[in-house]
Amino acid sequence: MFVLKFIIFLVILVAVLFNGLLLASNDKLSGGEKAIGIALYVILIIVIGNFVISYVTYFHTKDKIGPPGDPGIEGQKGDKGKKALCKPNCGRKICYVDVKTHAENVLNNEIQKIRGTVQIGYDFITDSVNNKKRVAKLIREKLQSNYEPTDIPRDDLGAFSQDYVTITKSGDSIKVRISGSKSLGDKLYKEFLSSTRDTRFLNLEINGETYTPNLIIEDIRALKDCLTESDEDKDSKADPNNPDNTMIIEVCDAATTSATATTSSNVAAEEEEEIKKFMSGLDRRFKIRNEYFVKKINKICNSNEYLETLERKHRKKINEIQLIEYIKDILEEMVIYLIQFRVRKIAGFSEGEESKTIYAGLNFLLTREASENYFSIYKQPNDKGDIIQIQSPIIELKKYDIYRWGEKYINAPLLIEKCNADFHLPRGKAQELNLTSTNNYVQVYNSMVKKDIYYSGYTNTCQTYCPFNQMGTDGSNPQNKNLCIYYNINDRGHRNLKGEHISWVRKQYMVPPPLGLYHPKKMGGIVDREGNSTEAYFQDDNGIVYYPVGSVWTARIDGTRENRNDFSPVSNNKSSGHTGVGPEKETILLSGNLLPPADYIKIWNSKEGCSECQTGQSATIWEAVPPKGYVAMGHIISEHSTKDHLFENPPIYCVPESCVIKIPIGPKIWDSERLIIKDFGPETFTPADRFILKLNCILKQDSNRSKEFITTLHTNFISSETARLNNLSKDTKFKYCRVQKESLIRDLRLTINLPFLKNWDQTNVVKLYNAVNSINDKALAIEERYAERFVKMKDMLMKDIKKLNDSITPDVTASAPVYIFSAGANGAFEESLNIPGMKIDNDAGHNLFLACTDLKKAPKFAYKLNRSCLYAKKIKPIKLNTVPGVLNFNQSDRISSGKSSEQYFTYPKELIVESVSKDYSPTREPKRYYLSFSNKPVDIENNKLPLYIIRAPNIKTKDFSLCKTVTPKGDVVDDVINTSNNRALYILENSGGPLLDFNNNTMNMRIRLRNFGYETDSAQYFEQFFNENGKNIEKMTPETTFKFILKRI
Repeated sequence: MFVLKFIIFLVILVAVLFNGLLLASNDKLSGGEKAIGIALYVILIIVIGNFVISYVTYFHTKDKIGPPGDPGIEGQKGDKGKKALCKPNCGRKICYVDVKTHAENVLNNEIQKIRGTVQIGYDFITDSVNNKKRVAKLIREKLQSNYEPTDIPRDDLGAFSQDYVTITKSGDSIKVRISGSKSLGDKLYKEFLSSTRDTRFLNLEINGETYTPNLIIEDIRALKDCLTESDEDKDSKADPNNPDNTMIIEVCDAATTSATATTSSNVAAEEEEEIKKFMSGLDRRFKIRNEYFVKKINKICNSNEYLETLERKHRKKINEIQLIEYIKDILEEMVIYLIQFRVRKIAGFSEGEESKTIYAGLNFLLTREASENYFSIYKQPNDKGDIIQIQSPIIELKKYDIYRWGEKYINAPLLIEKCNADFHLPRGKAQELNLTSTNNYVQVYNSMVKKDIYYSGYTNTCQTYCPFNQMGTDGSNPQNKNLCIYYNINDRGHRNLKGEHISWVRKQYMVPPPLGLYHPKKMGGIVDREGNSTEAYFQDDNGIVYYPVGSVWTARIDGTRENRNDFSPVSNNKSSGHTGVGPEKETILLSGNLLPPADYIKIWNSKEGCSECQTGQSATIWEAVPPKGYVAMGHIISEHSTKDHLFENPPIYCVPESCVIKIPIGPKIWDSERLIIKDFGPETFTPADRFILKLNCILKQDSNRSKEFITTLHTNFISSETARLNNLSKDTKFKYCRVQKESLIRDLRLTINLPFLKNWDQTNVVKLYNAVNSINDKALAIEERYAERFVKMKDMLMKDIKKLNDSITPDVTASAPVYIFSAGANGAFEESLNIPGMKIDNDAGHNLFLACTDLKKAPKFAYKLNRSCLYAKKIKPIKLNTVPGVLNFNQSDRISSGKSSEQYFTYPKELIVESVSKDYSPTREPKRYYLSFSNKPVDIENNKLPLYIIRAPNIKTKDFSLCKTVTPKGDVVDDVINTSNNRALYILENSGGPLLDFNNNTMNMRIRLRNFGYETDSAQYFEQFFNENGKNIEKMTPETTFKFILKRI
């Protein structure tokens, strides 16, 4: 090659010198011309030489990476920035961007690792571990002596790594895997793929024989096929239902390559060039194209589980940065696992095709249309020879719990029976709320309005503007005509000529932005505590009934849902009765510690102000007034305009203040400013124009009218218009029409002086004909002027029309004002499609809304659920006393009161009682209580019975340091233990009266707990049960039923 290049150089040099001598020896040129010619020739040679040198230099240096230089001088410190205010969802946005970027970094790092991994083969076999170690050491020494120290991988201590060369057996040869350095890999590939290949330094002397290395390019070829395949070809192969995409394969393990893997010795020169070109272009950055995987990252970062992890109280509570780092670590493992998932095609080859490795997992990440079923295109033979589907790597990914974050699932309680004594211990403070999600809605309101009524003429019988019902018999313009045809008259008086002018609306129903307001739909087939059939929003398998916390909005009028099967809640063994209408996004239904609203305040009624604006029945937005200590999370849309029905059947329930978190209010998503009617018709024409139009209609019936007739008509018209204008003028909250009566009547009086009226002559046919035509032309000009008025004012609101200074304006009727705001969103992407350009943040809200009638009083914040209320509070159990039951002793032998220890040990120190009823219990277990002996002296003869306190959990101290105390009003509350308060003490009674004997025979005995200090007309007993919401109810009752069972002494 060098000799050939040298010969070419000599030929070019001789040619250049020869041409230069010819130019210098040309006798036809003067001395000056020769000098200029030689100079130009030399310049041309220099330019061409410079171009050649630049070209050669560029292609020799373009792939080289220079060593990093010394760090420069540190720049000046910038100004301190402003404090940022992070919205509730900004952390999740950071999570999505950060995790996605990290996943793509891992993708590119793994591709570079594959690039930097070189596999070579030797045609000898060694099974001994020591021999493998000796061969690996020998190859490391050869590499370290042949390449720069910077090319050799190093360990954490900076020394040369000892494990970047690994040896594995592959058929009748060994495979050497060299990894850990991109620069070393590039140089080895360059050596093996070079036309002047010289890899003798890697020859091995084994038992007196020399073995030369062969490059195994199976993996790099598979990587090239994967990364150079077009996006369109990848997407076309993603459909698992297309039989053409099915492939018979075997799954590769992480460390082996087939013995039939292609080596450099049988690679065509053309493919060598392609691989070299591919290797040189691997520095570009690749992105994850798979929409399924990218959406999975988005779901994880915007899931309720993400928020739950941050909000749930824990001994090792983490912050959002730690959570994002954890998600990044897990996603890194997933991406690496997918990239390492390789298969090898083993059957179904086309002509000229051979076995090849495929980076199936990497293909998955780079294919836009690939779903979780993508890997079903790969089949493999089993031990029996049957072709079966491989185990998808997605199954391995699903073993990570975060992979399911954001997915819908049925949350059924896991029942675990513990076979120890603690199974019957009272629990800590039970969860306050139970939750399920729903998108089972019924539409209560939408913003659809009536159709506009188009102008045809001054009256229905005088259609001079759009004759022959072109706008339809009802004026609705069913054919949506923008132009209408009329009979025109030219300047020569020729009639029946075709004319066209724009169609316009005489009565406009302005179209507000689309809005649908929905409320969760009630289900039938619900059975209440008494066994009666009723309706409820949802009832779970424990019989607990759930209620909404507000109504839902969507920026669509049509309630048709694209996927009618995508609905919740999922109910076991019940017909959900799902309507399949309304938005896909969900809201929540709650049970537990809920209370109905104390009152309702009407905010807006859809018929108020403008009863004719919309079709259908009216709808009312209500604000629920919560009881003290509770909040109403959203407003209500109801078909009822009075609140009596709301009290009978509460549409929502209120949530404890401790169970909600304030979030910023969302954007204004709708208002009623465009919910108005504008009358542009003849009623709002000036009286002068109305007179001309009326006269034109009369003359069309009979043009042979006398001047006296017209004068009388004019006089009477003035009187009627004066009365009409008095009724037309209005300026109220909901109606407006500006009328300057004096100037309008003055203009009307002057119309009689128009030339064609002043000179009216019934006896002169020519004058009469011309006057009639003039009136017709005048009428047409008037109607077209009002068409221009409509075009100008069609988008004006009432506030805009009030600013006009016209002598008469359109008659406007407006709906009562209302402004609706998003009160928390989850799944906001659905609304971003409905309202392009509006930014609605996913703030883990519940897709509710809040409304107001004045923007100055707009809500400042909304609520979302505090998920800590969905979990029980762990409380340290009481250490039970081991002293047995009653001690038998002789009462006469007692020593003085207060000196005997028997009074403390005669009755059990701690008892456990269990409620008889467990109906509607969220845990499916009855409620249990600790009873502690009050240590009050007992004297049965003097009716001093043993007194106990009912222990209650203390959330702050996480122990049972409170007790159930009865207030003077008879309410049961948790208070500090005070045995001097008789209303905190209870007497245990069984069927025989006060319980005095405690032994094994009294176990599982039914008892009741009579309060010692609170009595009305009769004894009062402590009662506990769960209501249909699953809420724990504790109260005093005069009923003497035995409501508890003595479970442990």
